[in-house]
Order: sequence, then structure tokens, then C-alpha cells
Amino acid sequence: MMTTTDLIAASTSVLEAGGYQPIRDGFPMWNTTSTRLFEDKYNVVGIAIFTTTAELLQAWADLQGALVDVISRHVGQTENKAWDGYLVLLTTAIAPGSDANIEDIRSDTTRLRKLVATGED
Repeated sequence: MMTTTDLIAASTSVLEAGGYQPIRDGFPMWNTTSTRLFEDKYNVVGIAIFTTTAELLQAWADLQGALVDVISRHVGQTENKAWDGYLVLLTTAIAPGSDANIEDIRSDTTRLRKLVATGED
């Protein structure tokens, strides 16, 4: 089973291999042991790792607001990435396959696109 440290390391590796650059300065909320912020020419991506599904469900809306704030304040309106933000929410926990709350987040495309993966994914 992967740990939260494994997930943040793997996520970072995948994004960096895809040409994304980490944003480390000026955004302490996005530079913790469980969060990271990345950008490329076209997108801004915030990653958050959780140990439980309950933590993910409790925190995702605040993280979405924080990422929208980063994009609004620091990306010019005419830049392509001003309109392409992704919030990646990951947990090592197993969520019931029928968990409507997780599915609701996955299908919610308001403000940002959300990608959610739980332990069984």
C-alpha cells in the first residue's frame, strides 16, 4: 500500500516528467508535506494528499478556493492557464465504490477541474 509520502513523490515525478515546474516560493499552503503546486505554459495544478476519505471530503472546497485565488492573483487574465486549473485530490484510503460524495467532486467542473483518486483507484 502506498503512503501519503509515496503519493506526493509519485505525483511530483509524473508532473515534472510531463514538463510541469513546481512553484515553491510565495505559496506556503501549497508547499507542505501533503500539497504541491505546479504550472506549465497552459495549466496550473494543485495536488493534495489525504490519509482518509473524510479528510479529503472536508478539505476539498477550501483547497479549490485557495487554488482559484492563486490563479486569480498570479496569472494574467490573457494567459491560457488563467482558465485551466486542475485540483488533484488523492487519498490512500479505500472509499466505498458507491460513495456519492466522491463522485460528486469528480463530476463538478465549476471553478476548476477536479481529479480524485482513492486507494482502490
